[in-house]
Amino acid sequence: MLETRFVKIISSLVRVVQCAQPLIFSHIQDCEDHSLLLCSLLLGFGLDAYVCVGTKGRGTAHTWVATVSSEGLITFWESLTGHR
Repeated sequence: MLETRFVKIISSLVRVVQCAQPLIFSHIQDCEDHSLLLCSLLLGFGLDAYVCVGTKGRGTAHTWVATVSSEGLITFWESLTGHR
């Protein structure tokens, strides 16, 4: 069972996953799940990683991951494809 809770951020509800383990053993279905898992993996490798929430194209909700290097270089990762 996927452990989730809902929190209010800037007058909208956002789903928050309690831990990454349920994602690994369940069917990952959306970009939010992929972003949370990718961010967890990057954090595990010691990178400064963040999940970004926004919109794409025609206002469709989307998430991706950003990493910040020690030099301040920001890299955005598309969690569904792995492209930078």
